[in-house]
Amino acid sequence: MTEKRHPHERRRGGLSRLLALLLVSAVSFWLGRLSIKEEYERLHEQWARREEPRIRARTVPPTEQEAEEAGPESEALAQAEPPVPEAPSPQTEPERAPSRAAPTEVRPSPAGAQLRELSAEIRGSVARTLGEMLGRDLGDRLAQVTGRLLVWWVDPTRDLRRGDSLRILYELPEEGEPIVHALAFHSQKLGQTFEAFRYQARGEEFPRYYDRQGREVELRLENSPIERYEQITSLLRDGRGHQGMDFKAPVGVPVVAPFAAVVTRINFNQRINGRCVEMEDAKGRRISFLHLSEVAPEMRPGARVSRGQLVGLSGNTGRSTAPHLHYQILSKSGRVLDPLKEHPTYRKSLPKSELAAFQAAVERLDRRLRLAAAD
Repeated sequence: MTEKRHPHERRRGGLSRLLALLLVSAVSFWLGRLSIKEEYERLHEQWARREEPRIRARTVPPTEQEAEEAGPESEALAQAEPPVPEAPSPQTEPERAPSRAAPTEVRPSPAGAQLRELSAEIRGSVARTLGEMLGRDLGDRLAQVTGRLLVWWVDPTRDLRRGDSLRILYELPEEGEPIVHALAFHSQKLGQTFEAFRYQARGEEFPRYYDRQGREVELRLENSPIERYEQITSLLRDGRGHQGMDFKAPVGVPVVAPFAAVVTRINFNQRINGRCVEMEDAKGRRISFLHLSEVAPEMRPGARVSRGQLVGLSGNTGRSTAPHLHYQILSKSGRVLDPLKEHPTYRKSLPKSELAAFQAAVERLDRRLRLAAAD
């Protein structure tokens, strides 16, 4: 049976609970005030002790938006770039060329280098053949450096025949493209075998490719726009559709005018060409130098330039994947001209004092090539 409570007792119980709630609320409020006050004092003290913010200098300058393409009639845009520091005279090397690698005595088959042998019969193109053997990525990269040698003997787009043989001794460095140390190519069309051996002579800045007799595989240009370069990496006849001649060279190598001419424009179409100079000679030929790191201060539209005068320094600006000079010649009508036909050409041979060391290197490399043929 449920006990009934008097109304006055129920009222007193409600008041007791209400007073208890008020007491708890008062204590909580007071503690809250203390917490808020303590937090305020802590923040105030931390704020008083804080250091003023510092603006740190950027270690890498912000990238500026490259200039849009400027037509030949827009001289003002062509001259919009501020003058570069004074360049050295054409007779002297720059004292401190940026990113210039110090010459080293690298022998053709360095100790510890892992050389790989390859023997192939050409099927279609060199790229297709090597791609089927090595996979597309490595095959394409090796075909590109191999083509730089083949182009001095045959036209890769027309002269290759099924059954042509190719033997390569190459290295895959951790960075950069494959390095061909020795190559032998037999042409069915010409009935001849061509060979190239990579060798760095004493005192030379770069290794070169030589035939078995110590004669350079590549042709050189008389009155060349650049003297210090490692290799010619692109020609008009190599089938790549390139409109000039590329010289692989470090940043900061002097580039000079191969002919007497008048500057027509500078730094045009800079997004692609980078820093560049165009000039016109007495025959109406337009000569361009692209991807420069610096343009000589004298190179201003209308300026007369003598043969051998400094144009600028080689670089890696614009649409360029590695330091090089792009050298281009156009006729008066705009037709692309081959620098190998516009310049007299020649080949260098190793001095007699270097032949013994060279022949010893060739014998070592040749043994590896014969192993490739046997496999």
